[in-house]
Amino acid sequence: MDLESLCAAQGLSKKSFDSVFTEYLRTDQPELLFCGGNVKVPENMIKLIHDMIITNELKIRNSHLNITIRTIERLHPGLTMRFIVDELQKDPFSLPIRFRLRTILLAVVAESTDLEPFREFISRFPALAANCYDDILKILEKDYAMDEFKKRSIELGEAIAQLLKAFINRIRQ
Repeated sequence: MDLESLCAAQGLSKKSFDSVFTEYLRTDQPELLFCGGNVKVPENMIKLIHDMIITNELKIRNSHLNITIRTIERLHPGLTMRFIVDELQKDPFSLPIRFRLRTILLAVVAESTDLEPFREFISRFPALAANCYDDILKILEKDYAMDEFKKRSIELGEAIAQLLKAFINRIRQ
């Protein structure tokens, strides 16, 4: 499916996609356009971004994908992980999701305030979660990430780390 078809499926014209999203991705500092999540991302745009992740049509840098998902999570906590869990249940071997999973999880860990979909992901797909465990710990340990967590809640990061440790220990037994 090409970009135009993906847009049409969400009731968006290719032009509206280009003006809203492509310009946002082209800028050197895309996060500035979202002003800390104050700009409302239309629901159909979020669905389009999700569709593009699973069809592998979103050929963007991981750093831009990270910012995009973080913005979605600020506006709709838990939405990305619920989407990922649903898609992996349909196709546990979804290569586009597996290919981007580390980036997706790091973005969710850095921003989301709703842990339930994350817990569900770990309980349903412990091996996938275990593969990303080191990366998630790395972001929790980075100074800039810890500053982010201090603003919100360091407990969130620690809860995720404990959750992953428990599942990894269970896998190893």
